[in-house]
Amino acid sequence: MWILLAAVLLAAAISDCGDRSSALAQGRPRFTSDDGILAARACVHEATWAGAVTNDCGGMIQVVETRRREHETFSAALRRTMPRFSAGRTARAWVLSLPAGPLTADPIGWPYPYEASTHAREWRGVYERVRDFMQGARALPCAPEPSMWFGRVTDSRALEARLSSGLWREAECGEGTARTRNAFLYGVDPD
Repeated sequence: MWILLAAVLLAAAISDCGDRSSALAQGRPRFTSDDGILAARACVHEATWAGAVTNDCGGMIQVVETRRREHETFSAALRRTMPRFSAGRTARAWVLSLPAGPLTADPIGWPYPYEASTHAREWRGVYERVRDFMQGARALPCAPEPSMWFGRVTDSRALEARLSSGLWREAECGEGTARTRNAFLYGVDPD
């Protein structure tokens, strides 16, 4: 099944040969299967396993897309957006070893006393949610489109500073169980 999911993502990327702006205008950014697995890993890093049910993955995809340079891959833009994560300089470096398929063994550096496979369903859910956002089967969630995110708890001081500056507002990214663990911000013109 995982190979099928990767093949579908790759087929979607190949079939979208139009320019980036037209793909984005249609709400269908171009992505590869490598983009999907890296985005799913980043989502687990930033939103934990809750990424399977929240809109954090979609919000992150939107932020990375706003930072994506012309002719740049999504994965390259994500690595530029999250350099510490991409280089493995994080307390959760194990997420970089999450497999492109089912979670049947502990990722390298798994720090917990129980087996990672207990999260197999959540990992599959995160990956499928990312795939759905990337393929356009699920609409990207945030409006207006955000250009950065902060952890509501881990980055609370920086988040409060941005919001109190009056230059940033929090985008609406869903309600109820889809509400994000992270705050997604967009810039506003000063009065």
